[in-house]
Amino acid sequence: MECNCIQQPGDISIIISSIAVIISIIGIIINRHISRSQLQSNFFADHFKDAISKGIPEARKKIQFVNEELKDYEELQNVLSELRIGADYFKFANPWFYRLFRHRNFQAEDYIGRALNSANHFDLQRQKHFEKVLDRKLHRLYKTITRKYFG
Repeated sequence: MECNCIQQPGDISIIISSIAVIISIIGIIINRHISRSQLQSNFFADHFKDAISKGIPEARKKIQFVNEELKDYEELQNVLSELRIGADYFKFANPWFYRLFRHRNFQAEDYIGRALNSANHFDLQRQKHFEKVLDRKLHRLYKTITRKYFG
């Protein structure tokens, strides 16, 4: 019994051509994915780099209590607000990250506002509690951002 698997030289060239087409399609898909990831990474770095390396830490340092009143919190609220507004790109590019980021960002922004509305005066215990909770909320925001950026 003979195997008549490949009878003509044209069959080999069809198989090789088919493999080449498949490899080309896979290459195009991979390149497209890499380009999209690179675009998101560039936008991500442009948008978040200054805010997480300078804006938030510097604004957070400025928050203080004077005569049991919360002072100099506006800059942090502004940085968080600008960060949130500028992240709208991710609403379509990465909806999962966008929803989580906005949630974490709103938690930090909202916490400052709620603290101001709930207390006119912050005794030492309230001051420590406020700072601890705010830092925890900022930590969660940073964690969300760095997980996305660094994987």
